[in-house]
This record gives sequence, C-alpha cells and structure tokens, in this order.
Amino acid sequence: MNKRELVREVATLTACTKSDVDTVISVFLEVVKKTVAKGEPVGLQGFGTFGARDRAPRVGRNPNTGERVPIPACRKPIFTASSDFKAVVNK
Repeated sequence: MNKRELVREVATLTACTKSDVDTVISVFLEVVKKTVAKGEPVGLQGFGTFGARDRAPRVGRNPNTGERVPIPACRKPIFTASSDFKAVVNK
C-alpha cells in the first residue's frame, strides 16, 4: 500500500475528504520525522515506537575490490512494533 492508497482507504472509512486525510497524514509524518530527529521517540499505543539509534563507526569492504572502507558513525531511524501489532501480523 502506498500513500495514495492509504489516503483513499482512510477517507472511505472516515467519510473525510481525500484532501483532508492527505494533509493530516503528511503533517503526521513531518511531526514524527522532526521529533525523532531531535532524539525523542514517538510511541503510538497498539502500533509501535519510532526512534533513532546511534551506530558506531566501523570498517566495511568494497564488494568489487575487497578494499577496506571506513564507515563513519551515524544515526539510523528504527521502528519497534508493539506486541498488539505483532499479534495481528502473525495471525
């Protein structure tokens, strides 16, 4: 499902306009991105938690040449599904 399909489904289920739903989803995603970028997690009860995790610097290899390549430290986004969400997926 992509964003367009999600907007259509939510609009159908809520009787809201597609434009309103698209705006709400876009704003929600921006708020989640900004909050996680500040280092704060965003938890949605029954769904999961969005957050960021620090990755230490490490050494990788170029698959073409086998040369060792330093990979700098970075932060990566993570999502941890709630037990309710996992239960629905595993049915």
